[in-house]
Amino acid sequence: MDTYTNEDIDMMIDKIYNPDVEFYRDTFVNPEKDFTRKRKISLGELFALFVNNTGGTQNKMLRDMFGLADDRPSASAYIQARGKTTLTTYERLWKDLFDFDRVGWTLLRDKYKVLDFDGYDINICPDRNDEETTVVLANNPNDRQCNQIHTTVASSFPDGIILDYVNQPARLKDENSAFLEMLGRLKPMLESAPVLALADRGFESYRNMMYCESEGYNYCFRFKDITSVNGIARRYAEFCDEEGCFDIDVCKKYTRCKWLTEDPIIGSEYIYVQNASKNPFVPESPNSVGRPANGTKPEPSFYEFSFRLVRFKLSEESYEVIATNLSRKEFTPEDLKALYHCRWQVETEGRKLKYDDNLVYFHTKKREYSIFEIIMSLVFHNICSLFIMVNSSVIDEKINSKHREDGKQREYYYKASYSDMADAMRHYFPMRGSPGINEKMVGELVRTVQPVRENRKFPRFLMRKLFKPFLYRVA
Repeated sequence: MDTYTNEDIDMMIDKIYNPDVEFYRDTFVNPEKDFTRKRKISLGELFALFVNNTGGTQNKMLRDMFGLADDRPSASAYIQARGKTTLTTYERLWKDLFDFDRVGWTLLRDKYKVLDFDGYDINICPDRNDEETTVVLANNPNDRQCNQIHTTVASSFPDGIILDYVNQPARLKDENSAFLEMLGRLKPMLESAPVLALADRGFESYRNMMYCESEGYNYCFRFKDITSVNGIARRYAEFCDEEGCFDIDVCKKYTRCKWLTEDPIIGSEYIYVQNASKNPFVPESPNSVGRPANGTKPEPSFYEFSFRLVRFKLSEESYEVIATNLSRKEFTPEDLKALYHCRWQVETEGRKLKYDDNLVYFHTKKREYSIFEIIMSLVFHNICSLFIMVNSSVIDEKINSKHREDGKQREYYYKASYSDMADAMRHYFPMRGSPGINEKMVGELVRTVQPVRENRKFPRFLMRKLFKPFLYRVA
């Protein structure tokens, strides 16, 4: 497979700094006039300012890029240039930069292309008039409100390359529809190897599993535990063994005919699906309410579907439930437990996006412009991740493969530090093409490695982080 190289990454950055304006012409607010004359800030400089977001003030970002020259553009010039672009401009840039057929997947067990799905709530500027993004924070005694965009991403596992995204207002978020939308768009690049879709509890849905099964994809979804009142697994609590675990095959008939589920003889074979459900696999009921009319029972309609449900213990008091169509012969409960542990990486991707790629620092009050910055942060994240992936063999060669003088291997396995690489990449962008700069960046990658310490456990502190006040960052 033709995979990315450092030269390809240089070409991506050049497309950001020196874009073909005519390629984006029809996406501008005023296509006939915008970016036709020489202005203080060109389209490429605008892209570069977005992707090089350091979290500082707009004037600091402009100084970092243009220096202390007397003719340095003002923050007002940046805002005017940004106002000439639309959401389509940045979506087109995303598609133009990345050819994901060349990612060079790290296959699980030398077989599966693994897609990892997760969603992140991103706080934007408060606006009480924007009802679609206004939410009340959970566990908040003061009912404090904030505005959020929910970004759902599909990334390659374990490389962490974001392959697709869907941005939705927080009040209208639908991770299940985003999941199906992204799988549909990614379908052309998933044909060369078996696919395994990993997803968290937000994607718990019969529809998602049925779709994966219909496309020939394998899946491994984390479900709510049997103690949850609205989880699928609660129906199967009776199968728990003495330790509270089970590994069962579930085969049910899914119907919109409610009278079938109420039948005392065959009711346990059916799962009722409400008519309001968007699940296209379950056929419509013979009548509007799904019940017998005038004492007659119409011909029942149903969709038969089976899956494997596994509950395993994480600690003395905690369990996880996994729904999958992977066979027991290939993946035992212990294998699924290890796979679930590995997918924690996608949770850390959200932390990287927010704090290393600076998605907690916006430079706008408008929702649309906030989405511009989200997309450009995803672009920056991919460039950093691709650079780490392309050069990871250098770390293995120079650090992980070396031995101590007494012949013993190093105590820890080392990996690249994403936070250090993100900071170094911002210095690299303006210096690309300089003699020896690629070698210096690879050297920086090796100097900033961090050890991987296995089997460490820490409590997860859930602290709500609100939007960072930005009045000092705007003109």
